[in-house]
Amino acid sequence: MFTSGDDQETPRRRKRSDRSQDELEEGLEEYQKAKSIVARCPELTVDELRKLLTDASENKRRAALHCIGERGPALADEILPDVVALLRSDDPLTKRYAIGCLGDFRGRGAPSIPRLRDILATEKDPALIRALLIAIGSIGMEPDCVSLFTRHLCHAELNIICLTPVVLYGSGSLFDVALVATDPGSTYVCRDRAIMVLAMIAGTSKEVLMQASVDRQAAQSLMQSNPPAGILAIALQRKASDDDVLVIQKALSNPSRHVVLAALAAIEVHSLGSKTEAMLDGIIMCIDHEDSDIPFLAVRVLDNLAVKNKRAREALQRATELRNSWASAAAKRALTKHGGNSE
Repeated sequence: MFTSGDDQETPRRRKRSDRSQDELEEGLEEYQKAKSIVARCPELTVDELRKLLTDASENKRRAALHCIGERGPALADEILPDVVALLRSDDPLTKRYAIGCLGDFRGRGAPSIPRLRDILATEKDPALIRALLIAIGSIGMEPDCVSLFTRHLCHAELNIICLTPVVLYGSGSLFDVALVATDPGSTYVCRDRAIMVLAMIAGTSKEVLMQASVDRQAAQSLMQSNPPAGILAIALQRKASDDDVLVIQKALSNPSRHVVLAALAAIEVHSLGSKTEAMLDGIIMCIDHEDSDIPFLAVRVLDNLAVKNKRAREALQRATELRNSWASAAAKRALTKHGGNSE
């Protein structure tokens, strides 16, 4: 056995150990108090809940938010401003609880959306605006909420959270959204989000995409200044020419991941028919891409082709073995749908 002076307990180490034990006991006591609050959830009055929301203990505040969420829209009228106030909390978990609580206010006659919309219209703090936008999105969008999201599309801190709702609910401005979000001046993550969102909704909202068609000259101009946006513009053409198809095909091997993502999104968005099969080699090549998103989108495109194309089905089978769990899971689902072996 080795012995060392370092193994002997020093007064400083004992003091630190005592402090750690005290903190552990204090945390356990806080946890027990929070549990007792949750246990009494149905009988707590609005005044008691409001008092708990302003308690110094984060655990008590979270427990109160949990109770309010459990009781749902019935409390929304009286306690909504108190919950919104906690969106300013410095504690990320408390803020998340508050957002979730607002989401639980959905239901018939719930006043949450109009009240939150009024607060959002005058709020200046980006952090609170972001939390409110998330809350509104979780409750369920209404058509007159779209403008609240659209106004923040160019905001560096808010554009990502605004993009999806505007695309889904503001169909007429779809291309404008894609253009703003794929602009080189936008954040890197937001450009990815724009391309992915377009691809994700393509299968169910193709008629919406077609409403956002742009003229060919504008699309070609964008190819020079902003290639990802230009490719998306081509995807929104009502009818793709052979030249358009060639542009998309070349984009599949572009060194820029944004361009490749845009190309895959464009293929899925636009019904290119037999022209898509001419791009099959490039699409299959994308399933081995080192990027995390590109293989997933490639699998989605192959899924669309697999009904009539044996090579696409074979590529999906290979994709089930990818280390990229997102893409491999999508490939397994696709093969199951097409009656193939996904084991």
